[in-house]
Amino acid sequence: MENFTHTIFGATLYRGWFDRYVPGTLPLWLIGANLPDIDVIARLWGPTAYLHHHRGLSHSILGVALLSITLASIW
Repeated sequence: MENFTHTIFGATLYRGWFDRYVPGTLPLWLIGANLPDIDVIARLWGPTAYLHHHRGLSHSILGVALLSITLASIW
């Protein structure tokens, strides 16, 4: 998915239910929806490095849990 799609998905989840119960957290949803694609940093080492690392740890269940905890603790 493109980052735009990730962002729209996060906004849709927020507006669909969470805005009633956890208002004011839209930025968390938008950042959180795009956070697994932080592996885009691997592009600094070339296209093959990016292809090798994309959809790795940051897209796993453990990686998403760790990224979510990190985001929540920073916010």
